[in-house]
Parts: sequence; structure tokens; C-alpha cells
Amino acid sequence: MNEQNNKQLLLDTARKLFIENGYESTSISAIRTAAGLSNGTFYHYFSNKEDLLVALCDTDVETYDLLDNLENKVKDPLKYLTEYFISYSRYWNGIGVELASQTYRLYDKMFLNRDFSRKHMLSVHIVEKFLDAAQQAGTVSTALPPSEMASLLYMVTRGVLYEWILLHGNFDLIAASQKYTPHILKIIF
Repeated sequence: MNEQNNKQLLLDTARKLFIENGYESTSISAIRTAAGLSNGTFYHYFSNKEDLLVALCDTDVETYDLLDNLENKVKDPLKYLTEYFISYSRYWNGIGVELASQTYRLYDKMFLNRDFSRKHMLSVHIVEKFLDAAQQAGTVSTALPPSEMASLLYMVTRGVLYEWILLHGNFDLIAASQKYTPHILKIIF
């Protein structure tokens, strides 16, 4: 098995075990054993379980390709941004409230530099690129730069996610996303 396959196998196995058993209850040993790989292979890719979780979130961001067929999607940005942010909620709903909660407990490691400035976040960058193209096409307001719009959209969208986490998943995250996302997006149109 090549290096990329080993890393992906570890990520896929960890995702499955985290969802089944919870993040806290899943050990590195359980992940590597279920993947059929050695300790050395695990530590070749990740220094600890937190690093694996960070990598898992980075790879899972591409669940909905907003930039595919961009020229056509920017003609109806409300539709495609709505689909994108609902898929974002589906992703978090799919991994479950416990793993989502653990991920956000590690927020500083995942999303902030040592000086507390924000790290480059692929998901925000994708939305920023989409908004830039939509502004150039004239289908989205130019009142704010794309980078600020993308940050604003993620702040509000993460607010719904945080509420879901704080309430231990006691409401339907996907239904809330379907209800609120179009209203949130109208802020930029």
C-alpha cells in the first residue's frame, strides 16, 4: 500500500471509529489496529490523535465542490451557496455532536496561529473564491470584499453549529440549516 493510501486509510478508519465510539473513547491503538497498520505508520503521518482530527477536518471540507462548474454556479449564487452551507451542516450532523464538539474544543489548534490570527481555512477560501467570481459576474453585492463576506457567512453559519453543539444536538441541525441559510445568505445579495 502506498503512503497516500495509508494516510487515507487511517483517516477513514478514524472517522468511522470516532462516529461509532466517540472521539474520547477511540484510542490511537484502536485506529491503527482497525486499519491494520503499525504504530510507526500512524506516527509517520500524525503526531497525536488531535493532529489526526485536524487532518480529518481538512480533508472532509471538500464534501461539496462549490468551485466545480463555477461559471454556471455564479449565475445563481443563492442556490449554490445554500446547497454548500447545507452540505456543511450535513457533514457535521453526520459526524455527530460529540465529534463536532471535540473538534471545536480544538479550535485554537485547528484554526488559529500562535498570534491568534486565523489560519488559512480551505472552506472559507473556497467560499471566498466563489464570492469573488460571483461579484465579477455581477450576481453578488460588492459592498464587502469576498474575504469579509466569506468570513461573515462562516461566523453566522458556525453560530448555528455552536448552538447545536451547546444544546447537545437537541434540534435538527440540517432542518435549521435549511431554514436559516437562505436568510443568512440574503445579507450579501
